[in-house]
Amino acid sequence: MSDVNRKLETIFEAAIEIDSPTERIDFLAKSCGENSELRQEVEVLLKSHEEAGSFLDDGCSEFDLTLLSTDDVSADDFSADLTINQEEIGQSVLMKMEDVLDDVPHVALRDAENDEQAPLLKPSSSEIPKLRTDGRYRVDGEIARGGMGAVLRGRDTDLGRELAIKVLLDSHKDKPDVIQRFVEEAQIGGQLQHPGIAPLYELGQFKDKRPFFAMKLVKGETLASLLAKRKKTEDNRTELLGVFEHICQTMAYVHSRGVIHRDLKPANIMVGAFGEVQVMDWGLAKVLTSGGVADEKKAHDRQQERSLIQTARSSDSEAPEQFGSHTQVGSVMGTPAYMPPEQAKGQIDLLDERADVFGLGAILCEILTGAPPYVGKSGPQGFLQGKSR
Repeated sequence: MSDVNRKLETIFEAAIEIDSPTERIDFLAKSCGENSELRQEVEVLLKSHEEAGSFLDDGCSEFDLTLLSTDDVSADDFSADLTINQEEIGQSVLMKMEDVLDDVPHVALRDAENDEQAPLLKPSSSEIPKLRTDGRYRVDGEIARGGMGAVLRGRDTDLGRELAIKVLLDSHKDKPDVIQRFVEEAQIGGQLQHPGIAPLYELGQFKDKRPFFAMKLVKGETLASLLAKRKKTEDNRTELLGVFEHICQTMAYVHSRGVIHRDLKPANIMVGAFGEVQVMDWGLAKVLTSGGVADEKKAHDRQQERSLIQTARSSDSEAPEQFGSHTQVGSVMGTPAYMPPEQAKGQIDLLDERADVFGLGAILCEILTGAPPYVGKSGPQGFLQGKSR
């Protein structure tokens, strides 16, 4: 008997002893590997064995056999299959290949020159989730944190690339409105395909039920850092104007997709060592329902109803924390030094692409003069009182 036939017989005899269809499929996958012909031959033998056995047992008709085969599959069997497939999400593909390949490849490219590592804010952050032992992600620590999520420096061990993994803060995991905005941020970023926007790779959920999304780890410096390093206002002006041009091109694409950023500022612009310019942090992004510049009549009607709108100026209390997709009129979101007056007043419904154009102008103002158009230190109230430079 040849080695091929001997292996076929060995696999067949072992397979017929396995009653569970799911376990039998897993056994065939591991035993036959990538040899599709061998697996097909085993499956033909198994089918013949099952048909012969059913016929000898009770001589049922073909129709009865069909009914019996479907009735024997319970809802629990389907649930078990779904559970197994669910557990495979996020599993390392390379670890699964160790049963097939003697030498699993691990290609590692050298680091680029001037390729700076993102500094770790907290190497042992409490926001780092517990990862599965056979998962594809590794987390090295926390590099940034915002009001909604923490950004972790990680690595995709299968592809060998570094990642930024943004995870919802543990304190927000039971707040549906916060989770909604977090997922919307991932969906917006995932659909914006442009060199000026960091690509998003995956939206997932850790074992503790917190959502996360993995994206490109952008290395370099923020535009805010580059501006702060200047000794004179005219230093590196030509280079910085080139950066500004890239920002404008990116925002032109974003606006063509019906999205506004609402928080454009130098701290949200990353400049890489090789000239890459990327607009970051889409947590306040808004999708325009009109698909373009807001309808002027609608804006005029809302202006007439201004007395009914609670604004930052008219309210003595702090604006409540808003995270849902429909931000409450009157809440102030963004950075006062770079936001247009209507945004500072909390007139969220009036915002359209022109709000981002104002932010671009504020960035240009800081590049040319060394300071943004508004320099008040008392937040939105200071902005509304006209503390401009």
